[in-house]
Amino acid sequence: MKTLKAVADGSHAINKRLASAKKPLIILGQQILRADGDTNAYDLVKYIAHKHNVEFNVLHSNASQVAAYDLGLRNDCEFTLEDNGDPALIWLFGVDDKNFKTPKNTFLIYQGHTGEFGASQADVVLPGAAFTEKQSIYANMEGRAQQTLAAITPPSMARNDWKIVRAVSEITNHTLGYDSLIELRQRMKELSPNLVYCNENTR
Repeated sequence: MKTLKAVADGSHAINKRLASAKKPLIILGQQILRADGDTNAYDLVKYIAHKHNVEFNVLHSNASQVAAYDLGLRNDCEFTLEDNGDPALIWLFGVDDKNFKTPKNTFLIYQGHTGEFGASQADVVLPGAAFTEKQSIYANMEGRAQQTLAAITPPSMARNDWKIVRAVSEITNHTLGYDSLIELRQRMKELSPNLVYCNENTR
């Protein structure tokens, strides 16, 4: 913290290098997001990056975490469930947590393709297509959207995840407003335009 404060107030020697660098870049590990509330390391680094007009990146430990944030999906706290016996419905998407225990009186749906720990406890398994079996968009480590194409056809009853969700929404009379991949991508563009411009640096 002492070093960060010195960089922030301009007294550290590295400020000269930052000022003269042509393409400076700051990369932080995701541990900085888990720092104690008493520290402001993240805010200091953000201030330094803004001050010197430096690209600011935070690496995440979980796949797809950055893209999820871009779409407005957040997980500000650890996922916990109270086992109080009240009726509940849980829908897992590819959850691979050996410590996950289904609460009592819970109907558990598992959607995925590798048969993780959640699948063995599920009342219903909805087989989703693997990444090699569908056209997908991923955000890489630098936040750039990249698209993959299907290499093989999904086996048996497996379907693309969005198609499964769309079908369930219709069955439950809460039909989602898209019925094709093009319409889904349009909704993504409304939420986070950077995710539909593949292989381009839009940040």
